[in-house]
Amino acid sequence: MMVALRNKTTGKIKLQKIGWSWTCLFFSCALGIPLLTRRLYGWALIMVAFWVINFYVEDDDLTIFILIAELILSVVLAVNANRMAGKNYLETGWEFSEPNSAEATVARQKWGLSPPAA
Repeated sequence: MMVALRNKTTGKIKLQKIGWSWTCLFFSCALGIPLLTRRLYGWALIMVAFWVINFYVEDDDLTIFILIAELILSVVLAVNANRMAGKNYLETGWEFSEPNSAEATVARQKWGLSPPAA
């Protein structure tokens, strides 16, 4: 399910997915690229740091530990990335383009936001 967000300043419309992110599950460990597209720069930096550390580590046990940590973080991000991105957009000048739609209601519930003021 997708919800439409509108930039208050420019009027640009963006569709934001609600729920699980397969892209983040499979590709967030690839230099954090899906996280960058969602403007989740801190999380992308963490994934890049894992990649860089793993590139230079020569100890097999530490390499396995880092890969397991990346896998766990990828699952956590798959569950939460769309919620974090949606809330980030709402905090930085975006709003629901149709605030009373079913999609906006579901997004508010899943993202932990309060209902619109009457």
